[in-house]
Amino acid sequence: MNSSPITSAANAMKIKSLRLYVAGTNLFTSTKYPGDPEVSTNVVSTVYGGQDFYTIPQARTITFGLNVKF
Repeated sequence: MNSSPITSAANAMKIKSLRLYVAGTNLFTSTKYPGDPEVSTNVVSTVYGGQDFYTIPQARTITFGLNVKF
């Protein structure tokens, strides 16, 4: 049986395992609130509690990775 070119390349580089992954945080928020629902609630901060005046929007993060074991 013939091996595939990918298998042949992995064997030539002595790769034991290969894992590709994708992870995401804060990708989607569903709400009827017109602003950012994750506002400052600390009443002693410079931003009044429960108001999104000058608050920074929540970051949307997508991470790609590759784990290779030789």
